[in-house]
Amino acid sequence: MRAQRMYVSVHPQDKLNVVDFQWKPQRDPSAAWEDNFLALQRFKEANGRENDPPRKYSTTREDGRKLNLGKWCDSQRQARKRKILSADQIQRLDAIGFAWSCNIVVDWQIYFDAVKRYKETHVRFVLSFCFFAFAHHPND
Repeated sequence: MRAQRMYVSVHPQDKLNVVDFQWKPQRDPSAAWEDNFLALQRFKEANGRENDPPRKYSTTREDGRKLNLGKWCDSQRQARKRKILSADQIQRLDAIGFAWSCNIVVDWQIYFDAVKRYKETHVRFVLSFCFFAFAHHPND
């Protein structure tokens, strides 16, 4: 008599469930807050202590993930109003000159300064290129 083989179908998902695999791992909220705080600190060092990022400003972390820093700043203002922000977080934000009231004029000024820097950089390049092209015109 021939022995029958029994095959037990075990899906990879079942195996992972046995070892309590987390399908949607949750990031530590304090680590996310710290990432954004450090990005805000770098922004202020580069753009001046009195400037917070505009609402739609985003930056990229070292690991390639995008941080929407402007939105995060707005959420910190809301969290403080709702008394969700810890005293330590408020103190740390105060220490780097965080503006608790949103100022649209400041947003506009940051964008305006960025346009000025872009124009200064690119206009010089265009003018120097035009000068070079004019000075070395083949018809001369």
